[in-house]
Amino acid sequence: MVLVIKMAEEVQTMAVDIKGLVYTADTVEFAKNNKEEFEVLNGAFQGNYAYEERKSLRDLKLARIIDMF
Repeated sequence: MVLVIKMAEEVQTMAVDIKGLVYTADTVEFAKNNKEEFEVLNGAFQGNYAYEERKSLRDLKLARIIDMF
């Protein structure tokens, strides 16, 4: 990332590693939100369970339809 700094009349362009400044070991520990990660993971498992259940019911209905003919 390029950062443009204006100092009085002159303009200086500096290459700055923003990620290196922001994501240090100390700040990453404060940024973690285990409850939010748990909720997202739990929602993903519930969604997968609902999808699998719906797919199983659909497959069962299709199998019954095929057996009728």
